[in-house]
Amino acid sequence: MSESQIDPHFWSEPKVVEASLRWIDAALREDRAHDDVTSLALLGDRPERAVASVTAVEAGVLCGAEVAARVFQRLDPSVEVVTAATDGRSVASGEEVLDVRGSAVSLLAAERTALNILGHLSGIATTTARWVARAGDTRVLDTRKTFPGARLFQRRAVAAGGGVNHRFDLADFPLVKENHRDLFGGGGPRDIPAIVARLREAAPGVPLQVEVEDPASFRAALKCGVERVLIDNRTPEEIAEWIGDAERAGLTVDRSGLEASGGITGETIAAYAGSGVGRVSLGALTHSVRALDLSLHMRWE
Repeated sequence: MSESQIDPHFWSEPKVVEASLRWIDAALREDRAHDDVTSLALLGDRPERAVASVTAVEAGVLCGAEVAARVFQRLDPSVEVVTAATDGRSVASGEEVLDVRGSAVSLLAAERTALNILGHLSGIATTTARWVARAGDTRVLDTRKTFPGARLFQRRAVAAGGGVNHRFDLADFPLVKENHRDLFGGGGPRDIPAIVARLREAAPGVPLQVEVEDPASFRAALKCGVERVLIDNRTPEEIAEWIGDAERAGLTVDRSGLEASGGITGETIAAYAGSGVGRVSLGALTHSVRALDLSLHMRWE
């Protein structure tokens, strides 16, 4: 994704600042960053300032340099940010993405927390960008399979990689899952009209999404005018067959509202994108990606 296509003011929004500081403070406390015995013993008496430069060891898509810089400044407000690359920027191996200046002790104490955050978010952005390229015109969405307390930032990383954010939380809009259907009426397709009616009354004016795992339920959701139909744990071939059968039966099929999900990976995403759906959602974008490899080197100013 182009850097200009994502909100450039994200990290300065009050709710984001507040959430990021809670995240940073918890991480710094966990690392006991104010009690770095090694750095204090070896460098605590050095008055000169140092410069820390973060470099991409491998090519990727960046996300989180601004919040990584905030880590250093949270530990020591006198730290100055020299440069911080913007989210969504493609970086080459060996390219500098962040430079900060300040006390050597402070920079060393904040190093691991800053790199953990920047590497994790950039890993999500990099993986998302790779999979978006494989999906063609089909939109690639994240899920709620995020790390507790980090959802806001992981979703930002997905957007930085060119992906689309799904609902943020349970209150965004109704999404009827398999367990809802099983508990409501047994899970059969005949329950869908009653489910849709109940949710239209409870949440008027918002889109409704229903998860289906069999062709009869798929057709029932289409007949009820469900805006988004989530087809879960089916093969691309099955999905294409369901769509074709529904269209031949005269049902209105808005492919932009059809979403495939369930065990989709970077290796299979192209096949799912070619099945006829307009959306593909992947928990793997946030719950199991590899961090982008970054390194930090320091020198005296």
